[in-house]
Amino acid sequence: MDINAVVPRDILEFQLLQIWEETLQVRPILINDSFFALGGHSILAVSLMAKIRQRLGIDLPLAILFEHRTIAELAVVVRQQCIRRELWKKLLVAMTLLSAALA
Repeated sequence: MDINAVVPRDILEFQLLQIWEETLQVRPILINDSFFALGGHSILAVSLMAKIRQRLGIDLPLAILFEHRTIAELAVVVRQQCIRRELWKKLLVAMTLLSAALA
């Protein structure tokens, strides 16, 4: 098993993992697990997206989760949104600060 394929590879994936665990009340979750295969449904999806908006400052449409069902896929979308909205620098600073705090 490739450990990099299943555990968070960076702080963004780690933050998404924490939000998923809190929302789904499931542990462990791996970055390639499908939200819906873990018991997620439309009401939990709305809650998940609200938590992502609140904690990461990224407003994603609900449909994104139906297209990108894993943490790994969703992290790519979040990064793209950050770049498009010029928030990437803020996210990098936050990830660096969080990484230092976790170290």
